[in-house]
Amino acid sequence: MVERVLGELGIRVLTVPEQREPDGDFPTVEFPNPEEASALKLAVELGRREHADIVMGTDPDADRIGIAVPDGGDFKLITGNQLGVLLADYLFATHRELVTMPRRPAFVKTIVTTELQRLVAEKYGVECYDTLTGFKWIAEKMREFEAQKDGPTYVAGDEESYGYLLGTYVRDKDAVTAAVLTAEMALYHVSQGRSVVGRLNEIYQELGYFQEETISHYFPGQEGKATMERLMNLLRDQPPETLGGSAVVEVRDFQSLSARRVSDSTTRRIEGITSSNVLQFVLEGNSTVSCRPSGTEPKIKFYASVAGAPTRDLAKARADVDARVKRLSGEIKSIIATVG
Repeated sequence: MVERVLGELGIRVLTVPEQREPDGDFPTVEFPNPEEASALKLAVELGRREHADIVMGTDPDADRIGIAVPDGGDFKLITGNQLGVLLADYLFATHRELVTMPRRPAFVKTIVTTELQRLVAEKYGVECYDTLTGFKWIAEKMREFEAQKDGPTYVAGDEESYGYLLGTYVRDKDAVTAAVLTAEMALYHVSQGRSVVGRLNEIYQELGYFQEETISHYFPGQEGKATMERLMNLLRDQPPETLGGSAVVEVRDFQSLSARRVSDSTTRRIEGITSSNVLQFVLEGNSTVSCRPSGTEPKIKFYASVAGAPTRDLAKARADVDARVKRLSGEIKSIIATVG
């Protein structure tokens, strides 16, 4: 379907020959998931040979999509968070230019997706809503909007794990429509005399440089579940005052649906989200750390998102944020080690 729809738009599509025919053993990749950089290896190699304008890869059922774009003579992999930022920016800018924005436009993301997307939405006057991890919650939010009289209109939504949905054609992440919007977005920026990476850098300069990292730790065996519970209880009962050198300003517990402001211990109720065993620590300056046990595997996942202030000096911003991410990652691993 991706080949077909791009072809109908007049885009020349070259498919990796070794990956053209379906094979349930997936012999050409370690994991058939575009979240993994190795999954796009053959496509990037083909892109280099053919001087492609963009490289795309979906998973077998075409609900997730990953891309790579030309940058400085080679191809740069774009993360799920970054592509979400780029698509939201292009989509909202286009609606504004064409005067087609709904009366109450809404963008929906998950709580572990970069806050840079919220800043992009707010820049264009779009309401931004959070959900739990998983696209079923985004679909539920669509139904909520539709049930409200004069409620928000869902325009787009995404999750950091490379899932995107434009409009309400389906109620799940969809790489087919995402591929079309991605190609259109890339073409538009080239027509304006800049690259996709160039536009991303402009957004960073205007709204702040963001960098994300996911840390997963497995707790195998029968003791694994008890160990994970002990770790979550520790973080609930003794939340850290600082993380990665930044002060924790709010602790959000999505199990009790309460958020506690550290400065004065006042609490508020978290509205619009179903209870779930997730903790989120909001740090100074739009940085966050979220943690949740996996529902399918014996592991806990930590999602770190570190933000820098808007600046023209992106090289310095990247260096500063990268150093903070490294400190934060080391601290998270130390916390995990306390429970074995």
